Amino acid sequence: MRSLSDSEIELLKSLYVMCDVPVDSFISNWDQLVQLAADFNRQVGGSFKPEELLNLMMRQRKRGRWPRIRRQYHGRQNKRAS
Repeated sequence: MRSLSDSEIELLKSLYVMCDVPVDSFISNWDQLVQLAADFNRQVGGSFKPEELLNLMMRQRKRGRWPRIRRQYHGRQNKRAS
């Protein structure tokens, strides 16, 4: 895989945030990763494989250089009547 330019990395970050799926979740949401890769490739005129982009995103995340997607946790819902 060729290295991405700074502008391509910024585009990938933007698409990642819009997709709203944490990096680790792409393993179980493969279709969303494939869609992210297709959107990215269409915009940069590239042919990057989804697994290549996932590898890059995971490496960047481990280095603290990747945006975090945090889902709100509302705690366990207690449905018992008081």
